[in-house]
Amino acid sequence: MANPSRARALLMELDRLAKEYIAARDEYESTRQTFDVAKERLISVRKRAPEVLGGVDWFEWTQKHAEVKLVGLEIGDAILAVLQEKAYSAVRDVITGLQKDPPEKRPYSPSLAAFEIYDTLDAQGFEFRTATPRREIHAALLNLKGVMKSPDMTNEYQHGESAEIYRTMLDAYGFKVEEVEGADEDRNGNLFLDEDERPSVKPDDDPPF
Repeated sequence: MANPSRARALLMELDRLAKEYIAARDEYESTRQTFDVAKERLISVRKRAPEVLGGVDWFEWTQKHAEVKLVGLEIGDAILAVLQEKAYSAVRDVITGLQKDPPEKRPYSPSLAAFEIYDTLDAQGFEFRTATPRREIHAALLNLKGVMKSPDMTNEYQHGESAEIYRTMLDAYGFKVEEVEGADEDRNGNLFLDEDERPSVKPDDDPPF
């Protein structure tokens, strides 16, 4: 037979823990609702931002809020955003070199390997739907328009508008493509100015995961 005193103590402990759980659950639900509202507002306004702000201002904003810029995006949109950011970062590195005295010529390298895409998605708030995020990325890359593979780097990918981003950013900082040595060539397999030269991602591509 159970000890009456011990049984009463156990019942009291269960009652206390049940109240704590209910209070924590209610607080969680309230916080979750607040979180969901904030998330939806952020997503709604952010959708309009790139078109209204333009490429340069949008890029600057994303640099200040890296931890939230991929929240709520579909995986294809998130990958495109990551590759676009890489293109802008790569051309800014080129421009930084050109602004030096004397100018320093740097290659334009807007490509990322698949594992780098994963690392960036994870760091920037993207919410994967499964326990195998790298397979999600692989599947998305196979069917994603606007992404191309680097011919000399078979497991690296870049945004389809990398060349246009390169031209636009150079122009914004007062440089011309023709003034940058090698700008009209394949820069280490990463820049293609001719639409026909752009390799696409095909279903039989298999990035190592």
